[in-house]
Amino acid sequence: MLVVGHNFRAGAAISKRVPEWVDRFLGSDPGLGRLRMALQTVVTIAVIMAAEWLFVRWTGALQTTAPASASPEQKAQVAALNHGLLVVAIMLGAVVGMLASFGAPMFARKRDQLLGFLGLPIPLVAGLSLGLALGSHRTLALISLAVVLSVGTYCRRFGPAGFLGGNLMFMGDFFGFFLHSEIALGDLGWLTAEIVIGVLVAILAQFTLFYPSRQAALNRMLRSYRARARDVARRSRDLLDRSPETPAGEREVRALRRRLVQLNEAALMIDAQLDDASTLPAGWSAPIVHQAVFDAELALTNMSRFSERLAGLPLPASVREHVREALDAITVPDLARAEAAARALVEEVDRLERAGGMGELEHAAGSAGAVVPRRFAGSVMALVSASGAWSRATPEHGRRTRADLTSPSALPDADVDFEASVALAAGWLPGSAPVSATASLEAEAVGPWWVRIGMPPYVRVAIQMGVAVTGAILLGSLLSERRFYWAVIAAFVTFMGANNAGEQLRKGLMRVLGTLVGVVLGAVIAHTVADRTLLAIAVILFALFLGLYLMRISYAFMVIGITVMVSQLYVELGEFSDSLLLLRLEETMVGAAVAAIAALCVLPLHTKRVTRVAAREYVQAIAAVADEAVARLLDAERPIAPLRKAIRDTDAAYQALLAAVPQVRVSLPGVLGSRDPVRAQILHAAAAGRHYGRNLIVDTEIPVPLDDRQRAALLLAGDQLSTSLSGLAELGVRAVEPAGEYVRSAALFSLVENACAPDSPANPAGHRTEITGLTLALRDLQLLDGAMASLAQVAGMPVRALDTPAAVS
Repeated sequence: MLVVGHNFRAGAAISKRVPEWVDRFLGSDPGLGRLRMALQTVVTIAVIMAAEWLFVRWTGALQTTAPASASPEQKAQVAALNHGLLVVAIMLGAVVGMLASFGAPMFARKRDQLLGFLGLPIPLVAGLSLGLALGSHRTLALISLAVVLSVGTYCRRFGPAGFLGGNLMFMGDFFGFFLHSEIALGDLGWLTAEIVIGVLVAILAQFTLFYPSRQAALNRMLRSYRARARDVARRSRDLLDRSPETPAGEREVRALRRRLVQLNEAALMIDAQLDDASTLPAGWSAPIVHQAVFDAELALTNMSRFSERLAGLPLPASVREHVREALDAITVPDLARAEAAARALVEEVDRLERAGGMGELEHAAGSAGAVVPRRFAGSVMALVSASGAWSRATPEHGRRTRADLTSPSALPDADVDFEASVALAAGWLPGSAPVSATASLEAEAVGPWWVRIGMPPYVRVAIQMGVAVTGAILLGSLLSERRFYWAVIAAFVTFMGANNAGEQLRKGLMRVLGTLVGVVLGAVIAHTVADRTLLAIAVILFALFLGLYLMRISYAFMVIGITVMVSQLYVELGEFSDSLLLLRLEETMVGAAVAAIAALCVLPLHTKRVTRVAAREYVQAIAAVADEAVARLLDAERPIAPLRKAIRDTDAAYQALLAAVPQVRVSLPGVLGSRDPVRAQILHAAAAGRHYGRNLIVDTEIPVPLDDRQRAALLLAGDQLSTSLSGLAELGVRAVEPAGEYVRSAALFSLVENACAPDSPANPAGHRTEITGLTLALRDLQLLDGAMASLAQVAGMPVRALDTPAAVS
């Protein structure tokens, strides 16, 4: 997988090392999604600015000519008005271009993108008409702003078109209200023409420079995946020279584990893209690509885990050198060299064992002293095997069967149906959106009635946003009757892209912090640039690009960029002053505060509620993995594809849990701060359970025939684990005291393991090699049970082992 070349063809091993900064760049931006979105938006806006300027110059749209008899002051006023209306034309077009660039990834097909773009003028012109018509009636106009925003938010139920349409209608009403004194309703034709220009430029940019090729998008994602894979190998190599128990080693371990989560994120994003048949060229199939990515990721994950373990052991110098050589070869990547190093490692461990040279290592690690290096070597060879299976599965041979391939994890038939475990949202993993939507729909069992109500998320947010915007209008007007709209915008954006109360509060805080920094930068830059228009345009585009590119890192960066941009716009309009920027900060604080109150007090979707749902779905996914693994051990003919799908579902559930937990303030069901150890316990237990579940795909690769006694014992253990996990999942449904207890199944799996031991009378002779995989699978199931028991304890559920007479809380 690490050597997959362009156009999805396998190539020879790359001998030239990829610079680390290149991997960091590619790995930090999966599929270059952030870079492309920022570039597309800035390029689109830049072209729109030029197009609107030319249109106004050629047609004189909304421009006024001062009479010859006018005084110099009157001519200056007319010139200022004309310049302001030119800026308005540019802003209208820029708004269309920005929203089009944001909205393009929301549409699944190119035809839908084109139709969506062509429909953009309709809601914007409708909103402009309403704003211009009501502009002279301030009270009605302000009421319309709140109503239009609420209705527009409700329109999210209609998908991307409804989302964009609702936002554009609000933007139109907003512009109309503030332009009614300079523009009459009869001038709507000119405004419509300027909007259409913005749409045409957005379509041109989308389908030429930034053409949405699915195959190119997948190729970019594969490059990011490979960069993240090399980074995992590089960090594993660097950790080898540090003890994980030292402060530096602990930092390296945490960084390595974050990179593994990011690697899994990239793998899930690749899977999500495979749902579209047009993603792959002729001859390839989604199951082939999925399994190649899956096998490589699993091998890399295990390789890094064993590297972390080896870093804390007193390895003989020769063993350490072979481990480092294998990791270094993967970072190049040179998989032939990595395989040679892995084989040399196994030979060296065998030699040292025969010569008695493993004494210090075995004293420190016991039986693991020789096992861990061998399992590390096995992971490296599994990675090479995954890449080899990919290279053998050429388009001409894409339909080879398992028997035709030498790899134990042979590629599936090309005709096998593939279903991704997650769907992308605007090109990214959906984060906490799905679990937040589920939590919003479900009614709570306890709490005040306004907390227990279940409703669709678009209804909840529409009500919250209506209340927040109304409060922002009232309180913002007390600060400034003219500039209150900054409070409105702050309240509006707090609910954009935020799925629950925790995320809404965090976004409001980032809005305030970003505005604070942006005000300072904006003032400095505005005084420096002054009235040099071309330089001001360059500053606007650069600030916007940086804000968009860094937005997914922190929303505060986007706010800084917007604030700098606004500062330059006010310079162009002749209204800039330091006090104006200070007023913007004050209005923003008002809007963010009102939005926070609305998020917490008006039909709040608390993060504890979302976390319960995320934890429940995670436990259900783990239960499916355990059930499939046990079923495969019981039935040697059962296909492995359902287990692979269950593991990918667990990956998706784990990513959703990670997205829900960081902002959580209340856990299952105790109180939890951002640095509370309970939070760490939840994530640690979830990560451990996912890890043991993923190991089952390897350890059940070759099922072992079991006799009736062994099958009965395994079935009993599997039923107990399934029952316990069902009870734990049920606890996540409602915020109530647990009705039952979590009964450990580890002892039952241990009985099965003893019955299958090589020297057991119940075990037929000659199965030692096969039983190794079975033994590992049984131990994985025991460890998975232990991880879920830890999660049950965090949730307040009593835990009891079968050999323990009383429950342990």
